[in-house]
Amino acid sequence: MSRAPRSLPNRAPMAADADVALLRAELAELRGLMETVLATVQGAAGQEWLRGSDFIKLVGLRNTRSLHYYLAQGCFGTDSIRNVGTIKRPRYLFHRKKALDQFMRRNT
Repeated sequence: MSRAPRSLPNRAPMAADADVALLRAELAELRGLMETVLATVQGAAGQEWLRGSDFIKLVGLRNTRSLHYYLAQGCFGTDSIRNVGTIKRPRYLFHRKKALDQFMRRNT
């Protein structure tokens, strides 16, 4: 959505007010577009909680069964996982930073 900048011809002082209003309107439009792009970028990168399938890709495991093994071994603390399912059918979410740190320190 690129537009060529508009050139402002030399005009009388009364027309300068119109030019300033035009520039303010364009500036407001650009701010809105920048905020939209920033929200989109932050939304993608700022996802704190990952599903098990996304977490195994992040750490390089082959399947979720391996992940459940580490869960049973107590590799993850309570602050790094969240059960969003039920007691009978748990569905875990993993905190991106905390779970990754705890997973990497599992052997030390």
